[in-house]
Amino acid sequence: MDNSIGVEHTVERTARQYCMIFVDELVVGNLPRPSNSYTNDYSGDSTELTYLRSRFYEGGTGRFLTRDTWSGNANEPLSLNKWGYVEGNPINLTDPSGKNPAEGGNYPRHCQSMPTKAQYESCVLEFFGLKPINPNQMGETVKGVTGCYIGPEEYRAPGYTEGIGGSATIWAGGVEVVYDFATMQRQVFTYTGWGFNFSNVGISGSQYAGVVDGLKNSFISDRYDLNDDYRGLSHSVTLGLSIGEGGSINGGVNIFWSDADPLIRGISTYFGGGAGISIIPIVDIAVYNLDYHPRSNVPFNYVQSNGIVDAGSLMNDILSGKDSPLLWFGGLSPQATYSTRSYEATKAFKYVYAHNALRFQEILGW
Repeated sequence: MDNSIGVEHTVERTARQYCMIFVDELVVGNLPRPSNSYTNDYSGDSTELTYLRSRFYEGGTGRFLTRDTWSGNANEPLSLNKWGYVEGNPINLTDPSGKNPAEGGNYPRHCQSMPTKAQYESCVLEFFGLKPINPNQMGETVKGVTGCYIGPEEYRAPGYTEGIGGSATIWAGGVEVVYDFATMQRQVFTYTGWGFNFSNVGISGSQYAGVVDGLKNSFISDRYDLNDDYRGLSHSVTLGLSIGEGGSINGGVNIFWSDADPLIRGISTYFGGGAGISIIPIVDIAVYNLDYHPRSNVPFNYVQSNGIVDAGSLMNDILSGKDSPLLWFGGLSPQATYSTRSYEATKAFKYVYAHNALRFQEILGW
């Protein structure tokens, strides 16, 4: 080994345990430093074996010497093959933990070359389609040194919501279910508030579905959850069209944002009807300040005890409209919103992958 190996002793072990195989990992037999193999894993000694953390791979025969130590995931049948590698998809996936691709998957190792922690975090978040908690504090939850970073431990991700709402000129209220793709939680919220409908003096009701952006997650502690992110005062602006006099049909978009954290915001599309006196013909304009409250003290959590997100249950619940107010009062059937839910379920899987990858990078320290 060269003299630089001694320097590695000064680097926090959790920041190099799996991303650099020096000293403690190679002390037996005084093995040389790793060479650049297909997956950048240790390879190059006289055994010609590739070190994949939990087992060794023999490239000459294309076989592992032992079975995978992970038991597999019933929701992912290919993972039950203990002799396989990345579920038969080595072109798109890698397995940095040596256990399964869901625990790390195709992690952006090229980001390790970034010179600063802030640039590394920006690279990783862009790869997974995530956003920073605070753009002015990039890199603060990243550990390690250049070439051997771990993190980020906090980020923002989107979510999905659908519900029903009603208004009576200056009052508004409703109920909606929210799926959080940051913390991987689900909760039902009720809301009431005051404002003004500039287009109609009377009553109206609608059903809606939309996206939420800026929900927060942290692996440092349980400092963020869906209840805390979504509860409290929110501002809402409705812009749409209204057809009819006395009794009307209306539809359009609703823009909303949190008063406590304006980065938590979203947009939904709505369809409904109303009865009353039209103030401004054709258009549907309303502004309300709404106070949100969770239905239960603890949101439903899709993260299992082993840290893996139950992707199957999350996607099935979105597709079936689990806890959706649209089904409570004879609203839209699951089939009527299937295209929207299908899109959101597919999007949810993308963030499940990001959650698992970042979560297990923190636990395993690769």
